[in-house]
Amino acid sequence: MLALRSAAAIVSSAALTAFGTTPLNQPTSLARASTPTFQGETLPSPSATCPITPPPSEPFVPPTPYPTKLLAGSFWLGSEKLWTMRYTDGLWRGYWVTDPDSGFKHEIYYDKVFWWRKGYDWRTENPPQLKVTGKRLDGEAPSLYTDRANAAYIKIPAMVTGIEIPTVGCWEITGDYKGDKLKFVVWVVPAPN
Repeated sequence: MLALRSAAAIVSSAALTAFGTTPLNQPTSLARASTPTFQGETLPSPSATCPITPPPSEPFVPPTPYPTKLLAGSFWLGSEKLWTMRYTDGLWRGYWVTDPDSGFKHEIYYDKVFWWRKGYDWRTENPPQLKVTGKRLDGEAPSLYTDRANAAYIKIPAMVTGIEIPTVGCWEITGDYKGDKLKFVVWVVPAPN
């Protein structure tokens, strides 16, 4: 399973590049990896019953000196107490991985999510006191799995955690940093064939 999560780190590494980010515990070669593209992909629409998190009506702009540049089709969500970047389509895409030992190909729903807080300093708090939880909103499902939060080294520090969602559907994810909470809802979709 660890090998699968390591392979998943490559998928979210392109987002790191947009912020000039390298997690402290990740080799720099992964940070330069390319993201798989889904050109020509027909994007599934979220269920009418899944309240995916839309961009806020008043856009949040991270305070100086934090990064403000966004990837295309994304937005900042939160406040100075805790914020993250989300995608406007609200999708969390699955992708295919091959187990290096067995050669078995299967689908996973794993991604790394970056979180910021004004004043967070990885030199004085490592690992960060960020806890991430989640629940499926549209049916029964096993609990999601989260990696321990880690510091991410960038010019301005951030926190990062890997999140593995066990199945497709509507999921609410909550970040809790010392009692300051930020929630968002995503529609988890299968990997393209």
